[in-house]
Amino acid sequence: MKLILSIIYFLSSYFIGIQMASAQTVFTASESQPFLIAQNDIKQNNEINAYDPFADYSEFENTAEEQDNINFFQTGRFLTLGFLGGIKLFTLNMSNLYQPGPVFGGYLNYFFDLNFAIQFVLRASTHSIAIKTSKGEPFVGAVDFTSIGVDFKYFLDKSLFNKNFSWLQPYFFLGVFHSTMTLFATLTNQEGYAEDSGYGLNAGLGVEFHVLKKIHFGIQYAFKFVNLESESINLSLNTGNANRNTDFRPYGDWMNITMLLGVNF
Repeated sequence: MKLILSIIYFLSSYFIGIQMASAQTVFTASESQPFLIAQNDIKQNNEINAYDPFADYSEFENTAEEQDNINFFQTGRFLTLGFLGGIKLFTLNMSNLYQPGPVFGGYLNYFFDLNFAIQFVLRASTHSIAIKTSKGEPFVGAVDFTSIGVDFKYFLDKSLFNKNFSWLQPYFFLGVFHSTMTLFATLTNQEGYAEDSGYGLNAGLGVEFHVLKKIHFGIQYAFKFVNLESESINLSLNTGNANRNTDFRPYGDWMNITMLLGVNF
């Protein structure tokens, strides 16, 4: 009999302990709930609306602007340092006075994006003079031109052309420049010199292609509308004692056909 009572007492204590533990667990779960940082306490439909201040930001968001920047960093260039050389020609009366001659110089391009760049360029050229005045006096010498300018260049998108010509990079440019002229000549055994300067407008087109990853080669044509100070008067030589009139009025414009060799950075 005692054995039966002991078993009943043990089973009763065991089940009562399980019920108390379950009540304790439920109470604890109902009282301790997870709480997020910056949590919104407003409850809707028995759910907690957690506010994440970084939810609307994505480090890897692919916008059109970001794609353009990535493309520029991968395939574009920041600076181009190069050299140019070619021939300089003249129009109107300048073509009768000055002979075609070599032109050379250097340039620096800064790229804003894949298509648009600003160019700083320095050019120099030398031309011979071997003519006679209207009185039959021999006029022999040489003239030097030096100019510095700023051009704005626009490179056409390669997608506009057939894929067979995708290796070419055509462009247009427009800019302004300042030029100085220094002439040393002999007029009927009298040596003299003349100086002049003026501003002009530079416009043209060209094409480039890459020979190595960071080196490109190109050719361009430029027409220069120039306005020198002495275009409206006859050219006069300063011989030291007096000025000699040459009977030539040097009016006209210039043309440059040059080859380019540049290094991209």
